[in-house]
Amino acid sequence: HDEKRLRSPVTVRFGKRAECDFGRAYNEIAAGLKKCLSTSSSTLSSGTGLQPVSPRLLLMVSPMLSCEDAFLLARAAMAFDKNPIFAVGPIPIQGQDKTSPGGYTIHSEKAPTARGVRRVLAALAKEHHVSEGKVRTFEELEASLKSADAKQIGAMILTGNYPSEWVTESFANALRPGTPTARERGFSGDRPFLILIDTLPNRLTDLADVVLPGASWAEKAGTFENVKSILQAFEQAIPVIDGARSEGQIALDLIAEATTGSQADAPRYNAAETRRMMADPSRGG
Repeated sequence: HDEKRLRSPVTVRFGKRAECDFGRAYNEIAAGLKKCLSTSSSTLSSGTGLQPVSPRLLLMVSPMLSCEDAFLLARAAMAFDKNPIFAVGPIPIQGQDKTSPGGYTIHSEKAPTARGVRRVLAALAKEHHVSEGKVRTFEELEASLKSADAKQIGAMILTGNYPSEWVTESFANALRPGTPTARERGFSGDRPFLILIDTLPNRLTDLADVVLPGASWAEKAGTFENVKSILQAFEQAIPVIDGARSEGQIALDLIAEATTGSQADAPRYNAAETRRMMADPSRGG
């Protein structure tokens, strides 16, 4: 356990950042999303002039998360917004692929389940007719934040769980109030309502409206899809660190908050049950 691990939700109260419990954090998220996604529409220019644009929720799922995490987080996003935007977080690349004489390859891609996360989000986007039926890359997301397309985004749920700093200065600047990129984006406010689910501090920790501490890969069960498109299930190896929750549990809590108004109604995260839901649409897939 890294001594820098995030161990408590954080919200902004009266202009100051303060630790709180998950219940208060979820209440802040529900209120913030309701406000930001139901505000008067902004406008975008088109061939016929200015057109109204309803604010949307953007969900960025880290390629460090499991397929089950991606599925439940996407369902949480759809519980708050009928047409959210899906994106995959940055995919770390180190050097080049190296193959040993015996045929074993060490891949330069250092994301355990980028393909699984994208596959799950793409399937949900197509099935539920959201996110224009596609999943944005991190590069496409960052570019949209610096363009007129940013007017569409009223709120964002970003997930990390990387072993090191993943937030580029350019990406942080696109979300930081008062920077040229923020002013040029044309939001009705300084920037979208920002929710960060992560394990370690980074450039967004002090920018987010709500920070939720997530769980490392060893602290939860789930499924990864590797570079050869092989699915590998794994079980929880160690308990979740005190003060944090798995991303799957956070997603279930948010779904309950959106649908019943209380996280107390959320079921406990179970990887096997989530996979059954993913396979059977009648169970919530």
